[in-house]
Amino acid sequence: KGDKGDKGDKGDAGNDGQNGDSMFTSVTFDDENVYFTLTNGTILIVPRGSENGSIEGNNPSDIINFEDINVLSSLIDAGVDTNSDGYISYEEAANVESLDFRNNESIKFFREFEYFVNIKDFCFDRCSNLYSITLPNTIKSITAFNGTYGCFDGCGKLTKLQIPESCTKICARAFNGCSSLQEITLPSKLKRIEENTFYGCLSLKSLNIPNLVNYIGYTALCSLSIDTLTLPEEYSADAIGDLKNSKLTTIVWNSISYPTDYIVTYGSSSYYGLGACASQSYEKNTTISTIIFGEKVE
Repeated sequence: KGDKGDKGDKGDAGNDGQNGDSMFTSVTFDDENVYFTLTNGTILIVPRGSENGSIEGNNPSDIINFEDINVLSSLIDAGVDTNSDGYISYEEAANVESLDFRNNESIKFFREFEYFVNIKDFCFDRCSNLYSITLPNTIKSITAFNGTYGCFDGCGKLTKLQIPESCTKICARAFNGCSSLQEITLPSKLKRIEENTFYGCLSLKSLNIPNLVNYIGYTALCSLSIDTLTLPEEYSADAIGDLKNSKLTTIVWNSISYPTDYIVTYGSSSYYGLGACASQSYEKNTTISTIIFGEKVE
């Protein structure tokens, strides 16, 4: 009996280890079981617990299978799991209009975000370990959460992103401090890029500004590593904004709108006149040396 008691204690310790030191890397399921995969490769098999293989009335085909278990946990904590069954259905995801993941350091990738088709306001500010996310193809803008927080501000491990064609505006500080961002695809319908949008995107090597963009906010392009910036025909603002610490050497100005006042600013100083801008060797790492005008510029 004493030996059996020892085995019981060992079982308790095993459970503690499972709940404390091990983390789930994925959750999959079929009609009979749910399979939890731990970081050490161990797979836990848990019966679905009903004869028809449903979960609290949900059909298994209606359940979103999250690759990153931390996303599922965060969504449950946020109240998205409205029927408290421990899962997120497509219907539950479609009912969500706002998500706040600020300062969440556990999530690494969120490829199922595309199922949140009615999302209007969302924030991943300071999600320092997020490196991959798939955005819903219904969003109208990359918002400033509560009018303050940049959507992906401080996501230092985010490496690439494709913004859906439905998006027409990128709000302030959206990608501020995304120092590992190497590739971003901007939608053809995009019209506005607000202040500080790409400030500190040190790894971004190219940036294709869509033809409909007519505004780029002050300091939106600070500290970029790209060497050439091409402005589209629809661009209507007189200035590009502060370019301090950028590595730009060439500006291609295709906009029909003539920059009558100034073309670039640096800190509190404005550089007036195209000749001055083209020939000025700016101080403090500003390296612009060439401006090329498109055929339609008079």
